[in-house]
Amino acid sequence: MNTHRPKVFVVCDGCGQTVPPEHWRRRIERLQWASRFRPVHIRQLVICEAPPENPADELYLPATGADAPGPTHWLVEAFLEAYGLPPAVSREVLLKTLQHHGIFVAEAVECPVEPSVRDRLLVERERILYERIRFSYRPRHLLLLTERLRALPEWLRESAIPYEQLPATAGPRVIAAALK
Repeated sequence: MNTHRPKVFVVCDGCGQTVPPEHWRRRIERLQWASRFRPVHIRQLVICEAPPENPADELYLPATGADAPGPTHWLVEAFLEAYGLPPAVSREVLLKTLQHHGIFVAEAVECPVEPSVRDRLLVERERILYERIRFSYRPRHLLLLTERLRALPEWLRESAIPYEQLPATAGPRVIAAALK
């Protein structure tokens, strides 16, 4: 009797890569947590490049995370500043505040990816992101925290979706000022 099970790999719809089941499980977990705090009507959609590699730094996962300098940490600081919340506020209170104000954060590539393949995946997934914006998120305003998406701004202009684009390295004060 053979008890060895072959590894099954699937193509992930979040990043387009062939991945093991553990990757898929983490993706579903991220989607479940994010959907808990997704506003019914998205007033402003904030698009980042990809989730951080460390799950503790992800915005929607239940963790204290975002302590290391980086995009998620800067986003949290920007949200705290923009909505007048104290720095010691719990993650859940922050996320409920964002939900109340119609703010939702999504990623162009929906899974953590190595920096070496990030640029390629951003280009490959750009059309899919545009379709998600138009038919699923349907925001009133968009804040792009990346300069690596080349075609998306033109498509947004053609669709009359108002947007602002900032570099992924924008600091908390710049991001807070851009929040509508």
